[in-house]
Amino acid sequence: MDTDVAVIGAGPAGLMLAAELHAWGVSTVVLEARTAIDDRLRAPSITARTIEAVERHGLLERLVERIAEYEGELGRHTDIRSDVRVDGVRSLPIRQELLERVLNEHLLASGVEPRRGRRVTRVRDQGDLVEVHLIEPDGGTGTLTARFAVGCDGARSVVRESAGIGFPGVDPTLTGYQAEVTLADPEALPQGWHRTPAGIFATDRYANGLVNVISIEFTGPPPRRAGEVTLEEVAASLRRTSGRDVRLTGAKSLTRFTDNERLATTYRSGRLLLAGDAAHVHAPFGGYGLNLGVQDAVNLGWKLAAVLHGWAGPDLLDTYTAERRPVAARMQRTARGSVTLLDPAHEAAWELFRELQRLGEARRYMHEKTAMVHVRYDIGDPIGAPHPLLGRTPRDLELRDPRGRDGRRPLSQVMRAGRGLLLTFAGADPATAEAAAPWRDRVDHRVAEVHPESAEADLFAAVRALLLRPDGFVVWVDAAVPDDGGTLRAALRRWYGPATA
Repeated sequence: MDTDVAVIGAGPAGLMLAAELHAWGVSTVVLEARTAIDDRLRAPSITARTIEAVERHGLLERLVERIAEYEGELGRHTDIRSDVRVDGVRSLPIRQELLERVLNEHLLASGVEPRRGRRVTRVRDQGDLVEVHLIEPDGGTGTLTARFAVGCDGARSVVRESAGIGFPGVDPTLTGYQAEVTLADPEALPQGWHRTPAGIFATDRYANGLVNVISIEFTGPPPRRAGEVTLEEVAASLRRTSGRDVRLTGAKSLTRFTDNERLATTYRSGRLLLAGDAAHVHAPFGGYGLNLGVQDAVNLGWKLAAVLHGWAGPDLLDTYTAERRPVAARMQRTARGSVTLLDPAHEAAWELFRELQRLGEARRYMHEKTAMVHVRYDIGDPIGAPHPLLGRTPRDLELRDPRGRDGRRPLSQVMRAGRGLLLTFAGADPATAEAAAPWRDRVDHRVAEVHPESAEADLFAAVRALLLRPDGFVVWVDAAVPDDGGTLRAALRRWYGPATA
């Protein structure tokens, strides 16, 4: 084999997957058709679960630094911190480009260099290996062999087509543009978001003279969906949606988007898997695609490593589709609802939404929904007593060492090793840690206290121990029910394979 895993595509999902695999010691090759990172303006932010994933790799501080540097280039001096909250929900405003650059730098420092300028033309699952056929930068052809291939190669995924995986959905109903441009008259367009009978337009003026503009028309897909976006194409759309004589004189970034909605029928076919836009596409509002793709990678990475290292069977990979596809389906419904609300044809729905947005709890709920903080996986029949924490990540959990050796630390920092984690709290039976000892090569043990100011501290009142997967999801809870360690060992076998002799 040339490598254990071939990751096709070096966007956020592909780069995060490569980082997850490398952390587990899995040999990985990343292939990307583009010769450089795409610097166009795309997703606007990352939310709680993506922030936690970045934090587990020790990259959050670097990411915040890059955001601050970029804001300075725009002439803005926003207070960018690692714990920004919108209506109580953790969020970080960031261009997709910056996240890709930080992940790319991390991989390079780890000895994994994405192979750019390689266009994959076909992927074949041969049963015991995968053949990846590609065109090299010099125009020559080549073949790479791997034990698995993961398509992180976008909506027109070659991996998905090669695997014969269906991609049904709904055709687009709108044409949108987002661009960073200069205007002949900077005051021609008012600041902020504006809804008109012709659609939506929005502007955000930077101190360096650039203007971030958005124009959305609900008149169906663009007549020309392929090819480069032109300056006049964006200007013409802005003139229609704003009703003003807008003239654009230059551009740094030009992008076109629609609300095309597709969902792969499965995320896995044999040794071929999908993540990110290769598995799901929808309207881009809120950066759903970026965050979904990164979280796909986090869910898949440790499972592939488990299979490749031999402590789990291929059936563990079946949980990937079972867990992640329903999350994408729910986010697609949310994105579809957003399109309906924004469409000028639905004025009554828009007015009702605006009224609800004045209610703090309603606004918070919508932010939590789009941030996916309440995602709960169906982990099958619970081993031991059922508990509200099972199948989900504890929200904003902060821990402290009961012996006073360190202060307040978020769970994602405690899990920086990227492995599974057994947490034991006050009242835990010493036999709990002993039961987990045969899995110490895959699962760390930490004695801790829940900080009383954690968002869900009340859920831990009777909890004596937790078992978490590497992606931060709880798969076993000891909630003061007598147990001789048998349920913990059963959970460890289910998610981490046989014990080490």
